Amino acid sequence: MSDNEDQKDKWNIPPLDGSNFSKWAIHMEIHLKAKELWSVCMNTLAKDATAAAKTKHEKASNKAINIIVAKINNIIFIEVMNKLTKNNAYELWKSIKKQ
Repeated sequence: MSDNEDQKDKWNIPPLDGSNFSKWAIHMEIHLKAKELWSVCMNTLAKDATAAAKTKHEKASNKAINIIVAKINNIIFIEVMNKLTKNNAYELWKSIKKQ
């Protein structure tokens, strides 16, 4: 199996379309945990975090957002994406759960 095929298999998450949140959320949680990105979807950054912690959190949040957005359809994307959610995985996940 080529690297591209292997990567495709790892991403075998059906896009969120509004009717499949429960299944999608389980797949996405597992995938984000494997990438060590789940915590940024569940926790906000501490207000007294160091500059290094802020940088690490921001990078992880951006990676998580990229993965999540790749697996939601355009309608959901339009409904959940805004100034806050485009830079904050925690707020994006919270917004998606409300859909």
